[in-house]
Amino acid sequence: MAELTTPAHDEREGAGPLEAPTPAPPRSPGDDPRRADARYNVVKPVVAIPVLPSGLLDWDRHVEGFSWDVSFGGIGLQLDVEAGQFLVKDVLVALDDGTNWCYAGVQVRYAQPTEISRLRVGGRFAGQAHKILTPTNLVPSLDRKTMQFDFPVDRRILESWAQLGILQPTLIDRVEVCPRCGGVPTFRLGCPSCGSVWLEQEELIHHYACAHVAPVADFERRGELVCPKCRTRSLVVGADFEYLHGTFRCLSCHHRDSERQRIGECLRCGHRFAADQVASHDLIGYHTSLLDPLSLLSEG
Repeated sequence: MAELTTPAHDEREGAGPLEAPTPAPPRSPGDDPRRADARYNVVKPVVAIPVLPSGLLDWDRHVEGFSWDVSFGGIGLQLDVEAGQFLVKDVLVALDDGTNWCYAGVQVRYAQPTEISRLRVGGRFAGQAHKILTPTNLVPSLDRKTMQFDFPVDRRILESWAQLGILQPTLIDRVEVCPRCGGVPTFRLGCPSCGSVWLEQEELIHHYACAHVAPVADFERRGELVCPKCRTRSLVVGADFEYLHGTFRCLSCHHRDSERQRIGECLRCGHRFAADQVASHDLIGYHTSLLDPLSLLSEG
């Protein structure tokens, strides 16, 4: 895992130590047409990491330096690199705020060389890295097309950022999924044999006088209820008998059972399974410390 370190020294011959730029008074938006927001001098150690078109980070080309100024819409940097060696438009900026590292995606708007062979860069909080760091992109959600939990961005990008220590995996939730494909299931009471929900429950009559119990059809005789055992006629519900619920009969496979079973059916692959076979899946999201311009300004 890559380890971020505070910029300390420029080892190039004759370049001298890498020193923080001298703070200047706060500037107004009119000082530079490239900035619409008021800018404030905030000098903090930074690391700028180029973002590849795929969304992966090009750590081998990371550059150290200092923040120069910050606004609510962007940031200025002084980087320890010559202009021709940093032709980058999309970067992830890691800033050491004195307590921990915080991160922001920056879309480079301009780059100007300084008199000491370093580069002053300015940009907006935008671009691919800024999009990836959006909190909703760091949490898995249900994809209604695949009926699986996944990230809005490529999972491999987030995993690679986590390997660099920029993102920290964290348990978001634990959900039940299909044991075959990991899709989201629904549950209902169904046939223990085939899982069908097409069941009918047999209705019984319990005759109090002789304790006979049989299906309702066995008691029906020419418009009245007659006990098939003791032959008592004109039975009255509540006084002579009560209705009971009998076994369930599956209309799909004709299986009979006294109980229904909780059945899962995957919304992705259609697999039916007993509920006790459901798989448990941990939803792992990512956390990071986002660069907050307001907190940096409040330090001053």
